[in-house]
Amino acid sequence: MEVPETLRDLGLSSPEAKVYIALLELGSSTTGPLIKKCGLYSSVVYYTLEGLIKRGLVTYTISGKTKTFVAERPEKLKDLLKELELKVDDLIPDLVSIQNTEKSKQEIFIYEGLRGAMTVFNDMLVRMKKDDEQLAMGVSKGSMPLYGFFKRWDKKREKIGIKKKIIIVEDATEWIEEYKKQKLIEVRTLPFKNTVPMSIDIFKDSVAILLWGNYPIVIEINNKKITEGFKQYFKIIWRSANKVI
Repeated sequence: MEVPETLRDLGLSSPEAKVYIALLELGSSTTGPLIKKCGLYSSVVYYTLEGLIKRGLVTYTISGKTKTFVAERPEKLKDLLKELELKVDDLIPDLVSIQNTEKSKQEIFIYEGLRGAMTVFNDMLVRMKKDDEQLAMGVSKGSMPLYGFFKRWDKKREKIGIKKKIIIVEDATEWIEEYKKQKLIEVRTLPFKNTVPMSIDIFKDSVAILLWGNYPIVIEINNKKITEGFKQYFKIIWRSANKVI
């Protein structure tokens, strides 16, 4: 698991994640050893410690004029997540009240970068429910930058009860081995030997086209007729693909 990345998903900044992990490894520390271990400027560490203390993730003791800092137990992160959920629950009604639904009825959305791709898939989990089906094709080594994210994502998918059919290229061995461990999934392969720079995910009445380059771009189309067309296209390719699991 990419620990720093997961901590950032919880709302911690990159310096906060580094300092918190360093304190866990050190057990307790004054600022000197902590600065050395983090490899950050002293001013950044001081500022970051203040933020972590406010979040309840770091405490300290004072002996004379010396402060010794200690990272709170990792289970404390669950409390942080609960606080964030409560804040979001309180915020949603206010945001809904100001949303102009007439002007926001777009059918095509574009997301950029790895964060953009993660946004699309996280939204997919929100929109889908038990026994819904996700269809994916063209998955290859091109999507490896999000390998860790997709492993966590599929665990959530399994927990919800979302079914999955996926067509991948034969040389994407890492994905094949990973999918063999998963539930509610059917996998087939196509005899391609090169990384495919594009993959397609079909869910509900939406299609997400992922362009895997140096800078990923996701084009999401929300249109029932177009989605049905992609589903028919998927069925044709599915019948000609080789069954794995």
